Amino acid sequence: MLLSLSNHWKFLSVRTTTLFPLMTSNRETGYYHAFLISQFFLLVTTYVATTVFVLALILEQQIPVLTYSKYLLCILAAFICEAVGRPGHLRFQTTHSKRLAWRVTVRQASTIALGLLFFLVFSQDNRISRGFLGVYAVVAVAVIYISNRYLFRHLVNSINKRSNRWNLRTMVIGPPEWTESISERLESSSEAISVDFVEHIETDATREEIKEKLKGKKIDLLVASAYYLDPDVTSFMIQKGERDGYRTWLPVEISRRLGRRFTVERVGGPYGTDFLTPPPAPLESTLNMLLKDLFDRLVAFVIVSTVLLPFAAVVWILQRIYSPGPLFFSQERMGVDNSTFKILKFRTMDVSNDDESRQAQKGDSRIYRGGGFLRKTSIDEFPQFLNVLMGQMSIVGPRPHMPCHEDEFQEYFERYGIRRHVKPGITGLAQVRGFRGEVNTPKDIRNRARHDILYIRRWSFFLDVRIMIGTAISVIIPHRTAY
Repeated sequence: MLLSLSNHWKFLSVRTTTLFPLMTSNRETGYYHAFLISQFFLLVTTYVATTVFVLALILEQQIPVLTYSKYLLCILAAFICEAVGRPGHLRFQTTHSKRLAWRVTVRQASTIALGLLFFLVFSQDNRISRGFLGVYAVVAVAVIYISNRYLFRHLVNSINKRSNRWNLRTMVIGPPEWTESISERLESSSEAISVDFVEHIETDATREEIKEKLKGKKIDLLVASAYYLDPDVTSFMIQKGERDGYRTWLPVEISRRLGRRFTVERVGGPYGTDFLTPPPAPLESTLNMLLKDLFDRLVAFVIVSTVLLPFAAVVWILQRIYSPGPLFFSQERMGVDNSTFKILKFRTMDVSNDDESRQAQKGDSRIYRGGGFLRKTSIDEFPQFLNVLMGQMSIVGPRPHMPCHEDEFQEYFERYGIRRHVKPGITGLAQVRGFRGEVNTPKDIRNRARHDILYIRRWSFFLDVRIMIGTAISVIIPHRTAY
């Protein structure tokens, strides 16, 4: 089945998937699952070995099998939960770095630690040795990191040597320059693909020429160009592949040229129309949105009911002394999906402020005495937890700007509007990395927007927690750009 993309882009096969910048095939998914199973048994072996070594050999105690089995089940449950919820960009490909291995290790170790902590608190079981837990924590982190760093590639190579079924014998066919580019990318991005044949044809190639090129070739995969070849010829290659038993993949040319990923989305049921769309972001999932919203409101309720009132009292006294006037400052800001809302802050400027749209600057004369401290420590932002309770903001997300500033900023970054796909936040990834304060140059805008888009595309509950911890630290140790 073919997908229309306008006259210029010709068409694509519905069976295709975006190959670039990094392709994940069913075989690579199989590699990943095999790796997780191997790591699962490594954790079990490590746990049993550590138990015997610490309790039986060092402490010379009898091992309470039932008690320690419960903790092992808790560890394995946490391991499985992390693996199921792991974002796609952290799921191992055959080209992975030391940094990626460490990030995954920290994620796994944190999940297991949280699982054990909850079990210890709610079960109130004190029969497990704290010395054992300490030794196991060190050994487990080392084993998880080493396996993340080295086991995956070793596993892939071992499987490929033992069975040729795991390698896709591939033929690339198309114009010379195109085939060379595609072949290089395929071989560098996937261990599951072996480019055995590269055939050059002209853009006006006929069915007979294609037949001749394929004759006698034993292949599992044909990679061809739907952009350069006649639609009738491309359709013939797909049909021939279905008849002869090999797969036909058509690289998405617009993705290859722009360096961006796309997915195929069908609208209108089984016989609807297929569209190329950017990959769905994690927060486009209804479940993820509900979980984030629930977490935001629970945290906001705790903050409002415990911290906000004492802060309000302190700020009110400060204002009575140095700048009498309203406690709160409200201003229109841009929200999710281009909506607007009134953001709440503790007022840190004099009531006589003649230009509310002008950004605060270092040494700004409009800021009353003591207001600078509130801004530097972000205490003035705490009323925004009320915005969170009202559903207008999240705790973590892109910072909201005034509509007039949004119109200006989006002129300097072509993907700026992606920030408005999610609720704005009290804090964000850009802020904890130091991109806050006054916007002076287009570079400032681009840096913030890039971090906001990175957050949207890489969102996870763990990322939110990390940003919240980073924000708490910045309240104690303010960044130099905070004023």
